[in-house]
Amino acid sequence: MAYEKNAKGKDVAVGKQKYSGDSIEPSIRVMIKQGKTWVDVDPANYSVTYINNVQKGKAVILVNGNGTETAGSKTAKFSIVY
Repeated sequence: MAYEKNAKGKDVAVGKQKYSGDSIEPSIRVMIKQGKTWVDVDPANYSVTYINNVQKGKAVILVNGNGTETAGSKTAKFSIVY
């Protein structure tokens, strides 16, 4: 899962982002479930790619694991709005 901090400092799913004309790359927190517990993934163990993240509409965050504990990929979507 990919999360960002809201204004109160709580982790929330990446939400709507305001259009700026520039590339929008929300700062995210990546977590995996181990048993019944969610744990943070060290940023050294994954890469992040942002897709369609300039214009109004749907954008994608692609997270690719690059280690044995974080193999595979996952996407999260967010909206860019005026």
